[in-house]
Amino acid sequence: MKILSGDEYGCSDSLGTVVASSKHAIWFVEKEGYSTTRIRLKSDSSIVLSARKDLPLVPFGLEGKDQNRFLGYHIAGSEIQTDGQQNFLIGLSGKLNGLNLMHSSGVHDGSLVTLLRGANSFMTQVAPLIVIDGLPMQCIEMAGEQFDYGQLLQAINPAEIEHLEFHSAGIAKILYGAAARSGVIMIKTKTGANQPKGISVDVGSAVMVDQVRDYPRLQNRYGGGLSNDFEERIVGDQTYSLVDYAADESWGPMLNGQQVVHFHNLEDGASGVNINGTSPWVFPEKDESTFFKSALHLRNRIGLNGQYAKGNFRLVYERMDGENYLPNSSYQRDFLKGQGAMMLGRKVRLETSLNYYQSAYKGRVNRGGVRNPFVQMWQWGQRQLDYGMLGDYKHADGSQKTWNRYSFDSPQAKYHLNPYWIRMEDYQNDEQQRFYGHIGLNVNLSKYLDLRVRTYFDQAKADAVERKAFLDGQAGLEERRNINWNQDWGQQELFLNFHDFSKGKLHIGGLGGIQYQERRLAHNHYIYAFNQQQQNLIAISTLEEQVRQYDTFAFLNPYFKWDNIFRLDLAYRKQLEANVAREEDDLYSLGGQFNINLKELHLFKEVKWMGHSFLNIAFTKMELGEQWYGYEDIRFGDMSPVEQQEWSIAFQSSLRAIPLTIGLQWFRQDITNALNLVSVSSNTGYSAQGLSEGAMRNHALELNVGIDWVRQGVWQWNSTLLSSWNRNEVKKIAEGLPMLKLQEEHMVSPYAQVGLPFGQLRLRDFQYHENGQPILVNGKYLMEDEASMVGTVYPDFRMSLSNQLRYKDFSFSFLIERSRGGYFFSEDHQKGMYAGLLEATVAGGIREEGIQLEGYETGTPQKMTAREYGGMHHNEAQILNVLDACYVKLREARLNWRIPNGKLVFLYDLNIGLFGRNLWTWGLDKKGFDPEAQIEVSRALPLGRGSAIAPSVASYGMEVGFKF
Repeated sequence: MKILSGDEYGCSDSLGTVVASSKHAIWFVEKEGYSTTRIRLKSDSSIVLSARKDLPLVPFGLEGKDQNRFLGYHIAGSEIQTDGQQNFLIGLSGKLNGLNLMHSSGVHDGSLVTLLRGANSFMTQVAPLIVIDGLPMQCIEMAGEQFDYGQLLQAINPAEIEHLEFHSAGIAKILYGAAARSGVIMIKTKTGANQPKGISVDVGSAVMVDQVRDYPRLQNRYGGGLSNDFEERIVGDQTYSLVDYAADESWGPMLNGQQVVHFHNLEDGASGVNINGTSPWVFPEKDESTFFKSALHLRNRIGLNGQYAKGNFRLVYERMDGENYLPNSSYQRDFLKGQGAMMLGRKVRLETSLNYYQSAYKGRVNRGGVRNPFVQMWQWGQRQLDYGMLGDYKHADGSQKTWNRYSFDSPQAKYHLNPYWIRMEDYQNDEQQRFYGHIGLNVNLSKYLDLRVRTYFDQAKADAVERKAFLDGQAGLEERRNINWNQDWGQQELFLNFHDFSKGKLHIGGLGGIQYQERRLAHNHYIYAFNQQQQNLIAISTLEEQVRQYDTFAFLNPYFKWDNIFRLDLAYRKQLEANVAREEDDLYSLGGQFNINLKELHLFKEVKWMGHSFLNIAFTKMELGEQWYGYEDIRFGDMSPVEQQEWSIAFQSSLRAIPLTIGLQWFRQDITNALNLVSVSSNTGYSAQGLSEGAMRNHALELNVGIDWVRQGVWQWNSTLLSSWNRNEVKKIAEGLPMLKLQEEHMVSPYAQVGLPFGQLRLRDFQYHENGQPILVNGKYLMEDEASMVGTVYPDFRMSLSNQLRYKDFSFSFLIERSRGGYFFSEDHQKGMYAGLLEATVAGGIREEGIQLEGYETGTPQKMTAREYGGMHHNEAQILNVLDACYVKLREARLNWRIPNGKLVFLYDLNIGLFGRNLWTWGLDKKGFDPEAQIEVSRALPLGRGSAIAPSVASYGMEVGFKF
């Protein structure tokens, strides 16, 4: 039996691991002072105890896998369940405490906002820095006119994540500087290390299905039009009832079966329009739900591992093919990874990791705009439309058949295109590539000194084409947008690692070195008119942008430890040279953290019920150089670097008497000199003035509880509860400026106001009586004269509860997630009510009887018609479209069967799993309006507004994996 001495991810004061390996398994042994898995070894097994190699990227007190898992800041790769959505961050929802993801389950690989502990900038929300095997991944924002191309984070393969850890304060943030202002998510990928000696192969396959789960509740009793009557027209010797084709609202006649001329009963020709019979005026058998399909995803992976005396390697290839739930869509993704490490002699270690990703998409999900099928489903449309008939979407000459004709005689589209035309003709396609990794040398110079030299690289490229067929109504002429993004990023670093010099109970070590980074960005956006007959492009407009950034930093991180009881880490990072947009060179960051192993203190050493217990106190101060490019119309005066100060106190403890682990962390963040853009007169020649006077504060409290309910024989049952409270307050915007519009948007915009949480929605609210009811005057709401802040778009409380039940080789787990607080403005609700599409416009018989509003009546009680009620949402009472963003979700469930080693001759680690994600939702303000799907973003800033939003999607699947 070969004895392993643990992995190299940790630091010199690590609690260590006790590991033994056989041909097919690795056992981890629990020992006093260590926290690992308790498994009985065979009697002939031997074990070796060793400390892990010093890598100060992981601060002491938060580096142990089990400690971090209890605290909600360590996640094993097997727990990251993304299904068909390849962005690994989606799989962290409900598992990483304090994490708030704003995204739509119905938009695969789209952009998302990743917030931890609240807003930290007036201009954009800076996501936590993602570091994969030491490489800081660059986030690339990519957006077209009506499609979202994501942030290229899908280049990180979730199946290759061994585990990840989140560090919100302390040394990790200082090491990576301004990019880590929101914390660091450190990912360690799978390697050939700690594998059985020799060659092994792992294989995995999965099949997944996405199904549209929810969208706004729509009525099915009234059809399109603006009145209760049809237009009667005599054609030949026959009288026909005509539909109001030009209307894009559903205030028309009741769907009672009358024979009428639908759009699909019309045939347009050179001599005019002909009527090909009539069809009943009924709700169709094929409604909007038939527009969606079950989307199939297939994933196949093979990995080759090698473990030998002087090194290891891992080669992996993964292929994923699939589609989304809309017509005319497909994608293909390929992942290729090569990792290796080997000893060159006794003192030099060579290691490398190379990753390549490519994808090809066709027909991504539409976002916003009129050329969006969701607009005519729940904003403007007619409820009698038969999607089976809409599927025959074009004439013989190639022009479209639209339901929204100008009139009986004019076939041109008035407002809306046929939804199938949008998907089949106005589609897009794109290709993305990303190549990243590192190569490095570790040289042992002496007993206490190592040299580490590494070079990192990250090259990315994306090209997209968006089409608008029949430009300006001209057959054979279409608009094409060619968009491309390019990035070339590199980092070279040299570090000296002084590890664990000891004198008595005192241990001293540290890390110091220098880093150089360079990043080149290019974004080109070309708009052409394409003549299909002549096959030529005519340029309409061109946008070309190029940016080059470079930075040089020095870093120092000493630590001092006393007898595994106390440890003090200090860190300092200094900018030596940079080409930033403004003169803000010589930026620095500093911080420290102090750890106490409470169990080793004399006061607690004899406390029998107390298990491993730690206290961590951390402080950081960072100067941040906000860099804004492409803002030629903005005047920047004397700017000061943004300053960010943070304090955190974390406590964690396990109890011996009961199998309970509890963690508590308090966090405070103060931001000053934050950049704001303030509007100025056009006479100045600028559109805005840049000021560095903003200030805001974040408070966070996070509670984490883990408990083993049952651990007897073949039965195990454990639960983990994660909860976080966050309070944000804007302290200052600029001198004499109490309020600032953050983004100019249609209908509603997000604001900042001093004394309130960041990201406020501002609208005219009701006037309220002293009893709390809205005031009514003659049956109508009395509104405020001026708009006011009605609430923030951010939640203030999040909680998740995960359970795992295990019996022998079977396990079942599920995760429930809750979010409380926050609001959003739904344009889908606003326009769906105005156009008579939503169920609320017929509920309770209001079409026939009208509705009397609830409130404190100061005049004569009166009813209003259903159409007046719907119109009120679009006009004077837009506050009715502000919805509570609370929800409770069954985020995921999983059933797994693992066949133990030894039962199969050639295979081991055989796993068969069934899983589901986004399975159910409760507690919505209005059914069908999912807050996660409804929130749009711009420049990674939540707008608190949703318009023509994609429906929510549930995912189901099965996967099989084994090794041989």
